Amino acid sequence: MLSLSPRLSSFLGWTCCLAFGLLLHFTGSLQRLDDYWLDWQFSFLRDNFPKPVQRDVVLIGIDEAYLRAAPEPLALMHRRFSELFVAVAAGKPSIVGLDIVLPEKSYAFLVPADQLDLNFDQELSRGLLKLGSVASIVIGESWDNSHHRFREIHPSLSAAAGQWVRKRGPKGFVYQASALVCPDADGIVRQYPGDQCQPVGNTPILVGQMAALAGKVSNSDGYINYALGNEFTYIPSLEIVDWYKAEKLEKLAQLNDKIVLIGVSLDSEDRLKAPVALVQWEPDNRWIPGFAIQAQLLRSLLNQNLIQPAPWLTVVLILVGSCFWFDFRLRDKAALFILFSAVVGIVSLIALGEAMLVQIGGAMAVALVSLSSSAAAAGLRQWRERQYLTQTFSGYVSPQVLKGILSGALSAGKEGQRVQACVLFSDIRGFTTLSENLPAERIVELLNSYFERMTNIVHQHGGLVDKFLGDGMMALFGTPVTLETPEKNALDAARAMLLAVDELNIELREKGLSDIRIGIGLHTGELLIGHIGSKDRHEYTAIGDVVNVAARVCDLPKLLGYPIVCTDSVASAVGYPPYLEAAGMQALKGRSDMPVYGWHP
Repeated sequence: MLSLSPRLSSFLGWTCCLAFGLLLHFTGSLQRLDDYWLDWQFSFLRDNFPKPVQRDVVLIGIDEAYLRAAPEPLALMHRRFSELFVAVAAGKPSIVGLDIVLPEKSYAFLVPADQLDLNFDQELSRGLLKLGSVASIVIGESWDNSHHRFREIHPSLSAAAGQWVRKRGPKGFVYQASALVCPDADGIVRQYPGDQCQPVGNTPILVGQMAALAGKVSNSDGYINYALGNEFTYIPSLEIVDWYKAEKLEKLAQLNDKIVLIGVSLDSEDRLKAPVALVQWEPDNRWIPGFAIQAQLLRSLLNQNLIQPAPWLTVVLILVGSCFWFDFRLRDKAALFILFSAVVGIVSLIALGEAMLVQIGGAMAVALVSLSSSAAAAGLRQWRERQYLTQTFSGYVSPQVLKGILSGALSAGKEGQRVQACVLFSDIRGFTTLSENLPAERIVELLNSYFERMTNIVHQHGGLVDKFLGDGMMALFGTPVTLETPEKNALDAARAMLLAVDELNIELREKGLSDIRIGIGLHTGELLIGHIGSKDRHEYTAIGDVVNVAARVCDLPKLLGYPIVCTDSVASAVGYPPYLEAAGMQALKGRSDMPVYGWHP
């Protein structure tokens, strides 16, 4: 099996995370998330850091009141539109955009024969001519789905509107342009309606032509800057006409040399959804009149131009986010992820204020995936290491010690500590004589069978097999696993060991071997436990006077006739149970006499 070096494996993992983030970004898989974040940024900037505009747009709305005041239907409001255009002309604006539908057909046949001076077409043409004499006009065109073309206006109106173009229009300018805008997949208008939006390629755009008249050369694509300017207000069309009729020129003067957009502001027609509430007369409504969207788009072109994506900055953030793959502490990674998220958000906000779009979805996704993948990989490595250690060392150390090593509680660098524990020593009586009469292979087989039973019993009672001493064994109760009464666990284990020896003797007799007998000594007290030995070779064990006393007590069973002998400290800890018999004061090698207790089955 091919094995990769840790460095190469880490590099390949990071490369996969980076490639994943770039794939998410450039395939647009997180576009919805990026759009949601962009909308939130627009709302945040408008509420907290409003950006004023140097050149704004004046809106004139054809609203419900205007329609109610007219006896004729909208299609026959030529005279009223003409009055409006003449009134607007009196204010002397510089540029006028018409986001309204002008008639395709002539309605002259409706005029009585004796009243030819009331010709609808001529009336509207006169209004357009008057407006065109003082201002540059751009007429918005709407798309006709049934005929798959832009709706045309009547030739007489077209000729009237085009009069000023032939006289003073800039080179390459057209006075009719598309008013069509295209929402994104979620129904929100965010982008400039360029070629990707228009049904016919190379279509002039209404606000693009108006911006060109104002001397602004715009990019053909980009995002509308909804952070610019305050909420729109509009001047009702009826007020404009009334000011003109009342000769209130000071009122009309607010249009002087201004860019004006005339559009429909009805309750249920020509509504589009914006990322933010954009009109003052409906402060909480994001479904706004279409000409307000056109006005915000024109604001963007006139003041800061369209917002352009900054792919290089987005890629840098994705690159930084992928670095969460590399190993360091998970707690540190979590803190850094929070910091990274904050930095990404701040960077994208600052960039948006400078008309640059930083899409953060890919960066956040790759950071999260890199962090979780790295944690999962580290967890898998740790699990494999634990499995390896368990399989390799389970036969060499006690389960309690192995558990402490795997959890990090026991390590070679930790200093020794004092604990209250009970020490158990056991050995086989007459083992020297027994070993002289058996081959070495049988002796090893006997010891393995014996120690397997004894070890299992110690572990079952919460003890730790510290070491094997020829035919003897040392066990600790109360460390590294804390026990409520380690002396009781040790005594219970000792009694179980005797029963296990009886079962072993049955097997030995079946094999033609002699029975074995064991002696067990117990003492309890404060021990010093830790790693004893050199840097290269050490073991987890206990040292101290308690260990020495327990070893000496293990010599007493043969002398006293009890298979189990414990000191008074052990008997006292378990409450002097009836099964323990006082064996008087006994002398221990190298120590003064001490009271001991014995147990016999």
